[in-house]
Amino acid sequence: MKKLLMMIATAAMLPLGVLAVALTPPSTRVDLTTNGSNPSGSVASSSDYSDTYNSANQYNGTKAFDGITNTKSENRWLPKKAANMWVVYTFNTATVVDSILVKLPGSGYSASARAPMDWTFQGSNDKSAWAVLDTQTGEKDWSDNESRYYKFSNTTAYKYYKFNCTANNGDANCMQVLELEFYCVGGANSTWTGGGTTDLLSDVANWGGSAMPGSEYAAHINDTGATPAAVPGGLTVYNALWVGSGASAKVVQTNGTVITRGATIGREGGTGEYCISGGEFIATNTTTYISARSGKDTGILNISGTADVKFIDVRLFSNSPSAGSTATIKISDNGKLTLGGDLDMGYGSIATTGMVYQTGGTFKETNNILVGNKNMSYGEYKMSGGTCSAANVFIGYAAGSSGLFEMTGGTCAVGAMMSVGRYGTGTLAISGADTVLTSQTVRVGFTNGSNNGTGTLVVTNGGEIATTQVYGGGTDTSQSTITFNEAKLTATAANAAFLKDLPNIQLEAGGLTIDTQGYALGIANCTFNVTGNGKITVVGGGAVTFTNVKVNMSAKPSGAYVFAETDGTFSGLPNLGGVNGCTILLSDDFKRVTVSPRGFIIAVF
Repeated sequence: MKKLLMMIATAAMLPLGVLAVALTPPSTRVDLTTNGSNPSGSVASSSDYSDTYNSANQYNGTKAFDGITNTKSENRWLPKKAANMWVVYTFNTATVVDSILVKLPGSGYSASARAPMDWTFQGSNDKSAWAVLDTQTGEKDWSDNESRYYKFSNTTAYKYYKFNCTANNGDANCMQVLELEFYCVGGANSTWTGGGTTDLLSDVANWGGSAMPGSEYAAHINDTGATPAAVPGGLTVYNALWVGSGASAKVVQTNGTVITRGATIGREGGTGEYCISGGEFIATNTTTYISARSGKDTGILNISGTADVKFIDVRLFSNSPSAGSTATIKISDNGKLTLGGDLDMGYGSIATTGMVYQTGGTFKETNNILVGNKNMSYGEYKMSGGTCSAANVFIGYAAGSSGLFEMTGGTCAVGAMMSVGRYGTGTLAISGADTVLTSQTVRVGFTNGSNNGTGTLVVTNGGEIATTQVYGGGTDTSQSTITFNEAKLTATAANAAFLKDLPNIQLEAGGLTIDTQGYALGIANCTFNVTGNGKITVVGGGAVTFTNVKVNMSAKPSGAYVFAETDGTFSGLPNLGGVNGCTILLSDDFKRVTVSPRGFIIAVF
């Protein structure tokens, strides 16, 4: 067995001329005992000390696996000195462990004298017959806060692992450890062969029979005629997971936990599909690609049931796929997808398509959703149920890109901006009762010198936007088009420019309801093109001020037509345009704005 890590004391404590070198465990390591949303096992230990001043604080073996690495006294495992000072970790399901890390607490706790010196690390599946996996003797000269990493050969999955210390470094009362971490580093890059008697990822025979791919190595799953399954109730760890590289492959996960630094589903002209209906699928470090590169790829991630997927960045394509490649994420039932970085939909620089279809479940994006991110790429997010949240959403993010964000059910919460047509072409469509988009602001179209975005917003059939502002990126009518037909806007703050710089609003028969929530609002620099006697209904009691508002009608009304009415007050006077012989009137009680066919009348108020 080989000891791979020793954290040397600080340079100030070293003899003159000795260089301090601190090696680290593999950067891809995953502590099997603490990863995932639920504990992966339980702990038992030998006779341990309790806090003299606080009987509720126990220095038992669970402290070695709590993931708390600060140096407070109560976070230590402190067994009384004996012939055997042991702790047993019980995994929920048998798991391969091939390396461990031992970490000591900081200064003030006699770290060196209490540190373990001689021990064995053992595995068992019945707690009766124990296999010795590693033996250490003479581990001396420990320093405060030091960690030491030990790797050994093991490809057998055990349910029980015992750290059994037989001697410390001289303290007469106890031994102490701050943390014990267990890893499965693996032996080599491995390709799935399907040669085992089961279809489980944990069956070493399915990987050629020599070694499991671990957290230092990549796992390649290609077409073998079999559909691999994740470890039932257990844990599988990879450096990288490739599904469908140059071939067709599908992985089905119904429970357990799969952890990888990053995954690629569909690449090199292959078709990859990962279906998870239960358990956890976690990428801890790098970007996850759905359809990657160098070929006409197809990648599908299907999240359903009670599955819980946690990634960092996700790209639906990398930089160099072939034209016609598609990448799809599906979220349904009570499935969860949580991202710590961006979701890039349609990332390739050629004609590629990235899609998300959400019929239920929860999608939580910590940063940005980019729907159509690169030149010629297309992104499509269709939502008919569930919940979605993000810091920002950009539809048609880059020049030459296009995107659609369509909501026919569910709710979406955007922390800052929903941008429809940033530098590309974007469409936001919201339809259906109880379909609600909440966003700090909604921008439709964008003007920035030569980089102009074109945006279309369509709200119909009871769809709702709750916001502080809907505004346009410029005065060019070709850059922003809005359709309201049985639509609702709900104000979340007072704003004198609640609707602003929108030169092409189609106000159709179903009209627009504005709920002021009691806030004072303004409509400025907007043009309404009215069809079917569509009107604005203002509720909530707040005052609304019109500034440079124009109303165009597709036909002259046969009688007085109410353009806007309120349960609060109106001020300002919209300008009439497009219909000869009509005038806009403001009623005496400031409750209505009326279009009259009776000739020009000057309203005084």
